[in-house]
Amino acid sequence: MIVPSLPLESGLATIKILDIYKNSDIIYNMNLVNNKEIKFKNGLVIPVGTNLNVIFKDGGTVCALAGGSAGGVPVTMKLRCSSLPRYFTKFKAPSLKTMEKWSDDGVAKSMLGQVVEPDGYDSEGSPSWMLVAGII
Repeated sequence: MIVPSLPLESGLATIKILDIYKNSDIIYNMNLVNNKEIKFKNGLVIPVGTNLNVIFKDGGTVCALAGGSAGGVPVTMKLRCSSLPRYFTKFKAPSLKTMEKWSDDGVAKSMLGQVVEPDGYDSEGSPSWMLVAGII
């Protein structure tokens, strides 16, 4: 199924992506460049410097990668949110000590930096770091 064109973060271009979430609402779509080669179990490899869209779906700890190509094959793959810091500099996982402080305060930050409940999601659909780390 093809989803209507979604604007990239810059607002200058649009893309079409496959709805790999099976008709679910796509909450947030950001255009990023990976800083490390991404290897999938099926053998596809996304080279460093590939322009990809990271798509968060509300209520999950799995996001989608779309755009670019791996070995000439267009990329539309699912990826655990916990893997994003490994491949994109935009995401920096907090320390366990920081997450302990959040837990004591009853708040946390989402992957996109918004304050949320420890088991919650922000307005763009990205999960709290505590959910991503598997603490909750």
